Amino acid sequence: MEACRRAVWRLGGSGYGVQCGQRSLSRGGGVGTLSPPTRLRLVERHGAFLDMVHTQGDDIDGTVTLKHFDSNRVAEITVSNPASRGSITGRMMLELAEIVDQLCPGSGGHHGSTPTAPATASNDIDSGGGGESVVPTPTRGLILRGTDQFFSSGANFPLCTTRLQTNVAGVLMGAFMTDALTRIRTAPFISVAVLNGPALGGGAELATAPDFRIVRGSGHPEPYAMFVHAKVGASPGWGGLSRLCSIVGRRDALRLLCTAARCDVDEMLRIGLADGVYDPEEATATEAGLLFLESFLDAKLYSGSVTAIKSAVSAACDDGLHSTNPGPVAEVAAFQSRWAGPDNQTALGKAVK
Repeated sequence: MEACRRAVWRLGGSGYGVQCGQRSLSRGGGVGTLSPPTRLRLVERHGAFLDMVHTQGDDIDGTVTLKHFDSNRVAEITVSNPASRGSITGRMMLELAEIVDQLCPGSGGHHGSTPTAPATASNDIDSGGGGESVVPTPTRGLILRGTDQFFSSGANFPLCTTRLQTNVAGVLMGAFMTDALTRIRTAPFISVAVLNGPALGGGAELATAPDFRIVRGSGHPEPYAMFVHAKVGASPGWGGLSRLCSIVGRRDALRLLCTAARCDVDEMLRIGLADGVYDPEEATATEAGLLFLESFLDAKLYSGSVTAIKSAVSAACDDGLHSTNPGPVAEVAAFQSRWAGPDNQTALGKAVK
C-alpha cells in the first residue's frame, strides 16, 4: 500500500482536489441514483434469461469475482476475460447476478438494507483468496474494475450472435443488465469504477454504473471510453444512456452516443466522465480504488450519515432515472427497436467476416 500512498491524481474539469500528505485525490462529477424498490433477487426476477445464457462461455476463461478489503468495508467486483477484451459471457452474467444479489440484498437504494460482507473474505490486496474469519461488516465502498489492461468491451460477441440473436432475447438481456447495474448505482454505499483500460459499448455503459470513475493515466492500450452502439446498428440497452446524461449532461451525452466518438482520458476529465487519474507505476487498480474511497471511509465520519446522504442525494438528483420515468422507458424502446434489426444484423455479419 506504500506505493498507493504515493499515487498522484489529476483533477477532473468539474472536480475538487483533496491533499493528503504525499497524495492528491481528485473528484467531482457524477452522483448515484435511486430506483423504486426491487423485491426479487436478480436470479429470481431474471431467471428465464439467466437459464437461457448461463452455460455460454463455459469454454472461455472469463469470470466475474468478488473480494473484500479493509476489514470487509470495501468490496471489489472484477470483470475478467483476458482472451476477449473483458467481454461478458452468459456465464459471467450469472456470476454478476449472484454477486449483486449478495451485495445489494432486498430493495435498491434508500429502500434497502445495508449489505454486509460474508463471514470469510479476503482482506489482503495481494491475496488470491481465503482470508481470516471475521464478524460480518457493513459494506461501505465498492470498486468495479477490469483486468489485463482492459476494462470491458460489453457483451461477448459469440453470445450476441447465438443466444441473443433475436429481438426478444436482446430485450431480456437489456432488462437484466439494466436492473443489475441500477442496483449497483443505487446501493447504500459509495462506488467507484477503476478504468484500467478501454471501455467499449456495453463496457462503457458498465463504467457509468458506479458513483465515480477513475482512469489509468498511462500504459498500453491507452484507456478511453467509446459508446460504439451507433456503429453496430444498435442503441444503449444497459441503462447507460440515461446514466450518461446524468453524469455529463445532454450535449456531451448526445455527442458521445450519436458519433461513437473515442473519449480519451483528458476529455473524460474535462466533461466529468472521469473524476481522477491514477499512475499505474505507483498503484494497482485495486490500490487506486481503495485510495479514492479513503475519504468516504474516514473514521471521523458516521457511516450511517454517509449512507443516508448518499441515498438522499441520489433521490434528489436522479429521480429521472427511475425505470418508470419517460427517459429510461424511451431508452428501452430505442434499444428494442434496434437490437437484431437489419442494421444490427448487417454490422454483426461484417464483424464475423
